[in-house]
Amino acid sequence: MLWMQSEVTIGGNSKLGNRRDTFVDIGANIGSCSNHIASLGYPVISAEPVREHVNTIKGTMESNPS
Repeated sequence: MLWMQSEVTIGGNSKLGNRRDTFVDIGANIGSCSNHIASLGYPVISAEPVREHVNTIKGTMESNPS
């Protein structure tokens, strides 16, 4: 995914200092984007209605708790 990079800026307001906004992933599918953003240190909220995808996300969270 070309938009993913090692640094993510959310909001663009330099007056916020080190504040980290929460990344909300609606329709998270198997959670690959959520997992990537979380690995960069951002808090993530993922919403996914498909039970099989939710189970995949849970498995990823168990193997990568950070």
